[in-house]
Amino acid sequence: MAILVKQVFYKHLNDNELIDNMTIDFEVILDQSVINWNYRAIKNITFKEKVIIKDVDINSGFLFANCIFEKGIVFQNIQSKLLDGSYNYSIAFENCDSASIIFERGCNLAKRVLISNKCKIRSISFSETIVVNGGINIYETIITYLHIVHSEFIFNLQRSTISKEVRIESLNGDIGLLANEFNKDIAFWNIECPFGFSSNQNIFKEEFNISGSRIKKLTLFGDHFYKKGELENRDLTGNNLETYIKEIYISETNFTQGFDFNGLGKKLDRLEIKSNPELKGVLKFEGWIVDSTLITGVNQNLKLLFKRMSFRFFMINDFTNYSDISFDKCKGYDDSTLNLLDCDLGSTRFNEFAFNSFVELRFDNVTLDKIKPTNNKWFEDAVLKIEVAEQSEEDRFKRKREIYRQLKQALKNNGNQIDSLFFQAREMESYRNELKQSKNYSLSDKIIMTFSRFNDYGLNWIKPVIIVFFLTLFVYVIILAGISDKILFSFSCDPYDIKNTFEVFMSNFKTFWNLFNPVRRTDLTYGKMIQTDWIYFIDLLHRIFLGIMIFQIIKAFRKHVSS
Repeated sequence: MAILVKQVFYKHLNDNELIDNMTIDFEVILDQSVINWNYRAIKNITFKEKVIIKDVDINSGFLFANCIFEKGIVFQNIQSKLLDGSYNYSIAFENCDSASIIFERGCNLAKRVLISNKCKIRSISFSETIVVNGGINIYETIITYLHIVHSEFIFNLQRSTISKEVRIESLNGDIGLLANEFNKDIAFWNIECPFGFSSNQNIFKEEFNISGSRIKKLTLFGDHFYKKGELENRDLTGNNLETYIKEIYISETNFTQGFDFNGLGKKLDRLEIKSNPELKGVLKFEGWIVDSTLITGVNQNLKLLFKRMSFRFFMINDFTNYSDISFDKCKGYDDSTLNLLDCDLGSTRFNEFAFNSFVELRFDNVTLDKIKPTNNKWFEDAVLKIEVAEQSEEDRFKRKREIYRQLKQALKNNGNQIDSLFFQAREMESYRNELKQSKNYSLSDKIIMTFSRFNDYGLNWIKPVIIVFFLTLFVYVIILAGISDKILFSFSCDPYDIKNTFEVFMSNFKTFWNLFNPVRRTDLTYGKMIQTDWIYFIDLLHRIFLGIMIFQIIKAFRKHVSS
């Protein structure tokens, strides 16, 4: 390998498109006074001193292959405006070893920068750099430090290993991370991704943080976060930066020590979580206003937490939960709908969940009897919609009854007897409507369901008391002529008859109070002067009715004292 003097090297560089197999032991500076060519390929060169390319239009650019930069290479204020030609990059490094690769001071490139094919770079830095097409592409590279600041380009990092900290700040451009290994902290601040930030099959061994940023869509797929991850939807530096994230998609990712998404009351257009056995760890969303939420799949290993969330369109579809899901102080907003379709929620926890804030609840083929509800605000019956194609009214009420039965059972299992009675009442009302739509609504069922409604299916003891009082008063008025010889069953407006009737009514009023005793003695209640035998029949019917209504009153008291 030849060691060239400076003049010979520069002449050789000007005269030949390919420079190969040399050792350069002096500092190389390439600027406008040197570069008058279109393209150069530099291969198998060892640079003992720093290489500086500055203040120049590099035209179609450079290829560095199998080169060694012992003191690094620096690009300062370089330009590359050519888009045509046979090269799809402005600058490329292949299988190179360098102390550093630095782009700074207003570099502006028309085509991508490529670092690939098992390069070993101790430090890569981009500052005040713009790459118009293709962005920065780093493939199969071993990197010690990576720092990007005040730049504008698409950033693609694939199948690489970064052993120290990664800092990406004030970057405008989409980010793609694929199958990389990050051994130390990685932090993103004030990044703006017009189309998305995608992280697939990466290993993050230390903390991962995004803050003060604007991201169209964040995708986490197949990653492994060994330490804490966090997305903070605000700027903590005091610069009052606008922050937002529009969409989040998560699947097949391992959050060993958890990942927190902190919304701080800001809007998220779409959240999609696709559960599977590979989705593990702890995932927490707090303080987001979500326009559209979709959860699907089978949750076996993920602890999923939602805290202080507001949902507009919330769907859990084709989903089974074998692990932990918790909704704490969540609610709907605007024309919100809660959709549970073909799902088994398992032991999902609902703590202070405002079901009554949703305009509609659409349930179909859902299992709820194992959920753990605590101090929730429940929905009205009219809010629950059972909409299945080609279903009869009977089937619709049957499905609604099953939902209420499951909620009743879930509340009982968690010791909430009071709320369970509300759903038991709705279950019975749905059953009554179901029977009314069927062909098997017998007279005995009608009688049973009618009497059950007298106390609102165990919720209201005042209602049967009022019914008993007025019905007993009506019975007393009817039998009054049968136990007194002073009045008859006839209509009269004569003042004397009215006065006489009132006197009889009041003089026998103790009979009225005795009627409230279902085991009363006939002779003590009606006296020995019974004018007609049909009083015995009315008395029998009243005793039966009174016994039933007393049972309804006692049954209603379970709301407060029953275990």
